[in-house]
Amino acid sequence: MRTRASSLQQRIVLAFAALSLFICALFVLLSLAMMYTVEDSFFERMLAEEAEHLQAQPGTSPLRRFVSLHASTASFPNDLAAAFAAEPRRREFAGSEGRHYHLLQVQEPQVWLVAEVSSQLQVRPQRAQLLSRLGQLCAALLLASTALGWWLARQATQPLARLDRALRDAEPGAASLIDPASYPPNEIGRLAESLRQAWQRNKEFAEREKAFGRDASHELRTPMAVIANAAELMQARGELPAHAQAPLARIREASRHMALTVRSLLSLSGDAPLPEPREFDLRALVEQALAQHPALTRVEIDLPPSLILQGQAEALSVIVSNLLGNAAQHAPGSLVRLDWRAGELRVTDEGPGFADGPSASAGFGFGLSIVQRLCERHGIGLSIASGPAGSTVALKL
Repeated sequence: MRTRASSLQQRIVLAFAALSLFICALFVLLSLAMMYTVEDSFFERMLAEEAEHLQAQPGTSPLRRFVSLHASTASFPNDLAAAFAAEPRRREFAGSEGRHYHLLQVQEPQVWLVAEVSSQLQVRPQRAQLLSRLGQLCAALLLASTALGWWLARQATQPLARLDRALRDAEPGAASLIDPASYPPNEIGRLAESLRQAWQRNKEFAEREKAFGRDASHELRTPMAVIANAAELMQARGELPAHAQAPLARIREASRHMALTVRSLLSLSGDAPLPEPREFDLRALVEQALAQHPALTRVEIDLPPSLILQGQAEALSVIVSNLLGNAAQHAPGSLVRLDWRAGELRVTDEGPGFADGPSASAGFGFGLSIVQRLCERHGIGLSIASGPAGSTVALKL
């Protein structure tokens, strides 16, 4: 189930917030870099003016009191000398006790201009205050962008939420509750129209499927009733020879099974209500299902002699009969075992197995997909395991 934290609206808001945080962080970094660059360029321009002054008037003192002349690096202040020795290519150094130096080497005359600019710095002393103000600005921008993102997300997701409610509130088989005209004329409106059309197509398909199941069951009931009545009449007259009695019994049992099958299929269409659960003997049900498949010559039954259960006996009879029929058709001559373990009826064969799974109906009689639908309809748990050494179908009763 989806949680509220993973909703589309919250993801949009989080995306706006994350983008705003990124832009704010980038803005702060660029602002600080620009302020430091402007300040450093001011000092570099100041040293250039001092150099021009010395070249124009050799032997004079610097114009600014915080600028000093040095004939060589040996006369540098101790903190500057140590830093310069470590990185001689640099021209800006942080000294001890808050001092800060900018250097410029003058070729004519051969001197070094050293500016100790700690008293002239503007950005560094106010850095904490600048960061505080930039942080307040970023917080305001973040709040505004989050509010804007929430509003935009709400405008974008409200129609989707209404569409979701309309789909969830619609009853199966009922007319669609989606009115495309009530949605904005954009992608959401087109989605609403597509869903309405798909709902209508599914409704029409379900109605056709129900009508087919209903008509097919009605058409089948008449010939099945004729077969059953004819078999009963022939048995009642007692005119058949002894060797025909067994085939006649199989005809009657097959007609009974066909009637159960038709009722089970009709229940899948939703037209027929589920019968009331009743008590039945599982071993007797299994033996009746085996009687319909005389081709199964190697069978082992490991069931209690009298196992009384309560449930949908008719549906279970159809399911077991079709599982045995699949085993007879696809694993002829192999051992088929029926046993009862931990509330499960297991049907195991030693055939080649199958690779397509329960969704493949072709070649499996009813098809395992129909067996699966019958189990779902009647509340019977189903698990299927298949491999080269055989297949096992477990029915949780």
